[in-house]
Amino acid sequence: MAELKAGFHAKSSIRSEEARWKTITLMLGKWGLAPFPPSQATVFALGAALKAGGYSSAENYLGLYRVRCDRAECPFDASLNRLYADIIRSCKRGKGAPVKALGIPLLDLGRLDQTIDEPWMDGGPVGSACAMIAGAWFLTREVELSTARACLVSLEVDASGERIVRWSLPASKTDTEAHGVARAHGCCCSDGSPVGACPYHAVKKQLDRLKLLFPDRWSASGPDVDLPLFPAKDGSVVAKDRMAATIVEAARKLEVPLSLPDGSARVSGHSLRVAGAQGLARAGVDVWAIQLLGRWGSSAVLGYVREVPLEHAASWASRAVRSCSLEELLRSRARAAAASSSSSSSSFQPPASAAPPPQPALGHPVGIDEAVAEAELAAVVEARPASECMFVSSPALCSTRVAKWHRVSHSGLSGAVAGWTSACGWRFSGSTALLSRELPENLCHKHFCGKCFPEHRAALKERSR
Repeated sequence: MAELKAGFHAKSSIRSEEARWKTITLMLGKWGLAPFPPSQATVFALGAALKAGGYSSAENYLGLYRVRCDRAECPFDASLNRLYADIIRSCKRGKGAPVKALGIPLLDLGRLDQTIDEPWMDGGPVGSACAMIAGAWFLTREVELSTARACLVSLEVDASGERIVRWSLPASKTDTEAHGVARAHGCCCSDGSPVGACPYHAVKKQLDRLKLLFPDRWSASGPDVDLPLFPAKDGSVVAKDRMAATIVEAARKLEVPLSLPDGSARVSGHSLRVAGAQGLARAGVDVWAIQLLGRWGSSAVLGYVREVPLEHAASWASRAVRSCSLEELLRSRARAAAASSSSSSSSFQPPASAAPPPQPALGHPVGIDEAVAEAELAAVVEARPASECMFVSSPALCSTRVAKWHRVSHSGLSGAVAGWTSACGWRFSGSTALLSRELPENLCHKHFCGKCFPEHRAALKERSR
């Protein structure tokens, strides 16, 4: 029975619950009241003390009091539940929304020096820069980052030859022993061009660091089962507050504001989780995929990526006008072409061996008929931003985190960019895609979509061998 009761709550929450209950009994004692049995007087007195103390989490204290009363077999009746709801509403009034975690730009973390072994502060992790990069890509909280063990990380090569890092992470915040689920990221470095914020190399550097700093805790089979992935200088687990302070220090080193002017968000232990979610959202990764990667079981992920869709809102009106202008130009050209064809001989039939109508050349906007003269289109194209003009490379932060070039397909649509797709079916109009008339030179096979360029990619891959 004792073991069953011990499993009611996670070990990490027992201490905080007991601290809240101690505060409740102390507050009621100031009024000369015992916690049991509950009454209008005890509930009202507790609510008044919490509001006078300015407790932003008054609902947690009142909720715990009601639960303890239930367990003491003296539950709230209907009148106490009514008073309970009124008191919570009063305590919340004027408090505003909870303070949210403020994210750090994901790729800016690559500017941190990953060669420094010494912790940035007393009690912090060795290899702090590697901890920040890995924590952001794997969307970890500070407690997950501090308690993760080195034996739960592996460096692998997948079936396509890509280097990946696989990390077993908790499925929920109550599983701090990291036995939950496995997540993987690939190396985002181009051949010969390392990327500072690469998750694969950040973890690899950290494992190499642990071998040098703690050789007695490393064997031929790998690290000891109790060796943290990001330990303190003495090899112990970094305290939660020390890891959170390290995240704040990372923001300070990168000159990122530590809080918003209105106080609604600040850099905290969840900021790496926000950094990863927002970075992936900016790269065009679907919210459901971010939710899976971050192990969210609810719509809480929307709170992390809440501002990303609005970052370019100021340009929406001008983009809409330019899209309409381009569509009107195409319609006028279509009307002119129709008038020209109606005046020609109706008895004309093309030869059976005639070639099919030309498809848009690589680099031309999807939906623009080849009959549209280049000179007439130039003015409209030049007036549009570079990100809306030609054709298309996926963002560098997709699931493999290598920018891939795609061939633009002829969708039969015109005008609005909402219909633009690549040959493999990727609808790139809503992403931060790079559009261009020509393919860059000297790229390896990883930078070409296998469906859009199957032969070209295979030839480059064979040549690299």
